[in-house]
Amino acid sequence: MRKCAQFALLLLMVGCGAQRGLFSTSGEHSQALLPHPGCIDIVSGQALSGADTSNQNLLYLVIVLPGLKARGSGSSSDYGTYITTLTFHWETDTGSVSVPVQWDRQRDTVSVSNQTFVRSKGNVLVVRREADGALTAKQMGSLVHANGAAVLGQLRHQLPNDELIASLQLQDTR
Repeated sequence: MRKCAQFALLLLMVGCGAQRGLFSTSGEHSQALLPHPGCIDIVSGQALSGADTSNQNLLYLVIVLPGLKARGSGSSSDYGTYITTLTFHWETDTGSVSVPVQWDRQRDTVSVSNQTFVRSKGNVLVVRREADGALTAKQMGSLVHANGAAVLGQLRHQLPNDELIASLQLQDTR
């Protein structure tokens, strides 16, 4: 009887779209940037195997849209079986702008536009929308348990001559 109950539980989890791969994503939180539209998004979750399966910050995304004026923003998330898809949206004077990011949790790769990065080689990505609308991404080092301010501090340290990074501030959430 116990094996039947375990099998039923397994079948229920698989049937309900349980996350698989090397990691599961449990959520995210985002903080807006100033003076340019953008955000710092921190994706949390846990390893599905290994010694440390505690909840932790697994991916840090810094998304910046220089040269645009935003009237509103939002995001959507899809925590699929093997792929987490995060899409960030801004309404601007020239129309809607979307920035999709996919994390393949089985291969542990993050894709932005036509670029793919191995997350374990650096869990911080800076995504920039260029003047022509193209998205470019740059992989930075890795952080653990960092908040938005720590992410910006690390980027300023790693990119001391980057005027865009130097200009960024976190929007006050009070």
